[in-house]
Amino acid sequence: MSGFSPIVHRRTSDAMALIVNLYIVETAEALVLVDGAISRSFAAGVRAEIAGMGKPLAAALLTHGHPDHYLGIGDILRDNAVPIYARPGAAAQVALRDRTERAGMQMAFGDDFPAHTRQPDRLVEAGAVLTLGGLAFELADYGPAESDSDGTWTIHDAATGIEHVFCGDLIYNHMHLFLQDGHAEAWLAALDRLAAAHPPGTRFYPGHGEPCGHELLHWNRAYIHMYLETLGTLLGPAADLDDAGKATLVATIRSFLPSNDLIQLAQFKLDETIHHLGAAARRAVAETQTGSAAVASTAVKSIA
Repeated sequence: MSGFSPIVHRRTSDAMALIVNLYIVETAEALVLVDGAISRSFAAGVRAEIAGMGKPLAAALLTHGHPDHYLGIGDILRDNAVPIYARPGAAAQVALRDRTERAGMQMAFGDDFPAHTRQPDRLVEAGAVLTLGGLAFELADYGPAESDSDGTWTIHDAATGIEHVFCGDLIYNHMHLFLQDGHAEAWLAALDRLAAAHPPGTRFYPGHGEPCGHELLHWNRAYIHMYLETLGTLLGPAADLDDAGKATLVATIRSFLPSNDLIQLAQFKLDETIHHLGAAARRAVAETQTGSAAVASTAVKSIA
């Protein structure tokens, strides 16, 4: 099977309207699972599909520790003892979320909550290269961004020269970005690093939405800037938004989006999100005003 190009199978769960992806990477020799989606019924379908693909499962890889990306791994693997690889930051995030949010998630999902849980059991550092099924998976750590600890797994297709980057929630494809963890400025910096790390023609596989190219990095940056500048303008010197301000914020967000995908997250724990992003939002407005003033000054001088 020399010259075999890896095949990426994307599977999407719509449980709780989260539209969350996992990926099964098929190499010449084996399968590799990237992330685990969220519900029991979806995980059962993925487990059955893997069993029917005729190749052994070599490992599971985690991009970050948000529940919609790790909860289903235990049910997918079930009695399969393959390792689950993650960065220490992502593993710590999984442990924290499982401890603090598990009860609430069980109530929300009811009988569709995954019955088996497995946390990452192989910790790997940035720069690690794992050879799985005869294919190299390279790990990069982007630190706090969409979550408290985000990373990517990259494979290189020797036959085509294309890089395939499993980027978790560092990129969303034209959906509301989950900003509740409060790292918007770090997320912008991470997107710059992600763009610089991969050449044109790279294929990115996001946690939410269709695979994409570099154009979606620019869209995600624009979305974060829009959110921060809108929030900062509405807040002014205040610490919080009243109901009218929140409604305006959500309406502005909605106007930026081509669909209602994940729009429910725009109002999820909104007070907490505002609290986390308030200082960054005010900085964004100040930077915009400074930039506008500089442009105006230059224009006046050129006229004069």
